[in-house]
Amino acid sequence: MKHNVIIIGAGVSGMTAALYLKRAGIDCIIIEKEMPGGQINYTSTIENYPGFANILGSDLAINIYKQITDIGVEVLFDEVIEVKNEKNKKIVITKNQKLETEYLIIATGRSPKNLNVKGEEKLKNKGISYCAICDGSLYKDKEVVVIGAGASSIKESLYLSNICKKVTILNRRDEFRKTEDTKELTDQKNIEIKYNSEVKEFVGEKKLEEINLKNGEKLKPDGCFIFIGYNPKTNIFNNLNITNKEGYIEINKKFETKIENIYAIGDVTTHPIFQIITCMSDAITASFDIIEKINKDKSN
Repeated sequence: MKHNVIIIGAGVSGMTAALYLKRAGIDCIIIEKEMPGGQINYTSTIENYPGFANILGSDLAINIYKQITDIGVEVLFDEVIEVKNEKNKKIVITKNQKLETEYLIIATGRSPKNLNVKGEEKLKNKGISYCAICDGSLYKDKEVVVIGAGASSIKESLYLSNICKKVTILNRRDEFRKTEDTKELTDQKNIEIKYNSEVKEFVGEKKLEEINLKNGEKLKPDGCFIFIGYNPKTNIFNNLNITNKEGYIEINKKFETKIENIYAIGDVTTHPIFQIITCMSDAITASFDIIEKINKDKSN
């Protein structure tokens, strides 16, 4: 099956690109293996999106998805397993089919990092979570541990403090990063911060029962949330050699990679800012460049 543009990923950036391309009369399709919206589905209230005093992340995702499908954008729910760059075309291979395109937009985003300690993999979704918005309500009036030292751990701890009886933050450093303001944390009476604390092992059979720290301390929370950063979802593009050593895709000012007609937008790129509005801006810049190229080819 052939399309003018294939977009991999139905997050904010991918859906925005589809919106602009479709409205310009360009044939495009989005391939998404999970749910539309990407990371904003895991965000509670968004308060810095122009036009809304506040809006739920999931509501914004649904609104954008409805907007693109209402104008006829096709969304294929499938998993991309390989991308090939061939002369004058790109081949996108999913689990179920093979698609062909002249232009490719990568909008696969990022996923939370694992702590990679004993017991973590076994107890995922059995007391260990990476999303306070998704799973916080499971621990209403209970005690939880948050692991992390950055902005996300602070934000999620504050969110959980409104739900849980007690939130204990494990910070492997002796302070939070200099750019972070911890005043809100210290103002919350049900938040305790343990500095110089690292996890040695998660213990439990059917659910998390205990967290053993390297200093010998043992904690027995009802649940644990890990917020230690993100990994870009770029493994399927390794053969294209378009990423930096951290796995983020390198792009130019038009968000085109070093391979002609392959673009990358949003959280998967080396762009220094990761915000909803900047993801949309990335998408618009890339889309306009593609529209201009296609229109130029038509006029020749």
